[in-house]
Amino acid sequence: MLRRLLPAFAVSAVGDGMSAVGVAWLAILIAQPGGRGLLVGVAVAAYTLPGAAGAVLLARPLRALGARHLVAADAALRAVALGVIPLLYAIGALLPGSYVALLAASSLLHAWGLSGQYTLVAEHLPPQSRTAGNALLSGFGMAAYVIGPLLAGLAVAAGPALPVTADAASFAVLAVAAATARSSAPAAGPADAGEPGRVRGLAVIARRPALAGLLALTVVYFFLYGPVEVALPLYVTGPLRGSAGLWACSGRCSGSGRPPAASPPGWPAASRCGWPWPRR
Repeated sequence: MLRRLLPAFAVSAVGDGMSAVGVAWLAILIAQPGGRGLLVGVAVAAYTLPGAAGAVLLARPLRALGARHLVAADAALRAVALGVIPLLYAIGALLPGSYVALLAASSLLHAWGLSGQYTLVAEHLPPQSRTAGNALLSGFGMAAYVIGPLLAGLAVAAGPALPVTADAASFAVLAVAAATARSSAPAAGPADAGEPGRVRGLAVIARRPALAGLLALTVVYFFLYGPVEVALPLYVTGPLRGSAGLWACSGRCSGSGRPPAASPPGWPAASRCGWPWPRR
């Protein structure tokens, strides 16, 4: 199963990376004069924040679904919601309100979809390979953090909505792959076979000060970094009078060291799954 899904995970990660530029760029284009900053901020938040709400509010109905079904449901919703955006833009009917609503809908299940990816790794790899498998998934995201925006900067020249179109297409690929994938061997079993629950998870964090501190540091980092995702495109298109390509290059140069640092630990897991070179 992982041999089939890993390439789709990588493709969808690149699509997400392209939307890191495409979402804000479209917001700048459709915003009313004087309202660019507000719309860019709301659009960027709508592309991510509802996922956190969905992780809490949808826990009861989604907890019973298997990891593969979570991945498929998230990818299908993301493909449909994001796919409507370029269609509305093409006919001149994309309004700020509908744009934000579609972005919010696309992210509603994303936390569950990401958790499903890591759960699939835990279920289909032996315990000694799970850390490497998680590193491989993280490596996809970090590589896409650099590659996706650079591709989006080039794609915008062909059409402002093309990065979002590519993101929708990438998740359509993942939805099909997840919906049709079948395991040919019994799963190795989840990393934690006990009863899941938010209370249990919080208790585990509370018993480990190092883990709680790392979580708090992560929250502070993203709280301070968040304004950059709004300020940078406005600065590039405003005082610098630059293009999407300049924005993509300037915004992602700082992350160019992430993929080399994250990728090597994940290659053992990829090799064990027979990807990207299937075993003979």
